[in-house]
Amino acid sequence: MRDTSVAGLVTTSTVLVAVVLGPSAPAVGQAPAGPLGVAQTQTWKVPEPLCSITQAWQKAPGALHPQSVTFTGTVSCASVPPNLVVDGEIDVYDVAPGAAGDLNSPPVLTARASMGPADSPASFSLRPVLSPPKAGHDYDFQFLVSFVDTVDSSVEGVSGTPPQCTTHTPDPFGGGPPNGVPPSVDCQFLENVAIP
Repeated sequence: MRDTSVAGLVTTSTVLVAVVLGPSAPAVGQAPAGPLGVAQTQTWKVPEPLCSITQAWQKAPGALHPQSVTFTGTVSCASVPPNLVVDGEIDVYDVAPGAAGDLNSPPVLTARASMGPADSPASFSLRPVLSPPKAGHDYDFQFLVSFVDTVDSSVEGVSGTPPQCTTHTPDPFGGGPPNGVPPSVDCQFLENVAIP
């Protein structure tokens, strides 16, 4: 009986030590997560029009000494109403201390795509590659998606967008975008990628 309680105590202590140290001590060879990780993907859904927006990045060959970073922006829709055009743009900025980059400076990498009205599934995917990324630098990855209404005076047929989206409607009284700019729902998705 005495041996059983000691063995139980040792087992319990071992479990407590493993629980306390487990999260703070990564396994040897385990890749970091977040901006220092190997890859990250986020997807948002828009119910009207039924679309999926995906923003992703991946370092190659790995997180610690990447030779390239692929940035991906994809929009896939079940259909696009006749009044809408969907635009997409990727801009990547070098925001390391001492670098000229911020969101007001020219991007180090950019790509654009667009799709018009479609009765059947439609999509575009942007995949620019930064090669080689600079060691010790951080990159802000901005994926812009716009649902532009080319027919109506306000955006029709777009609802349920993610919180990163804002509706812009021309205001004839001067409070909104200038006249001649079509109404749109504009989404801005931001990610950070850090290069060790």
